[in-house]
Amino acid sequence: MCYNMKAVYFCYTHRKWRPLMETKHFTVSKIDGEYAYLVERESGEEIFIALALLPGGADVGDRLVLENLEFSFEI
Repeated sequence: MCYNMKAVYFCYTHRKWRPLMETKHFTVSKIDGEYAYLVERESGEEIFIALALLPGGADVGDRLVLENLEFSFEI
């Protein structure tokens, strides 16, 4: 589980701070009410995030890109 704070976030899974400005690729693994679980494809980390922060219409199995603190669908 990871928590966001400004331009870095602390990843409790790996117990270290990581930068947010790098491009990351995620897959939506689960939607629970107004929250979504995303799995980073490179590291396998899972994050928990408000569904409102994802692009409209995001659903389980969608592939997303996080660039400059903004999620978008992977093309």
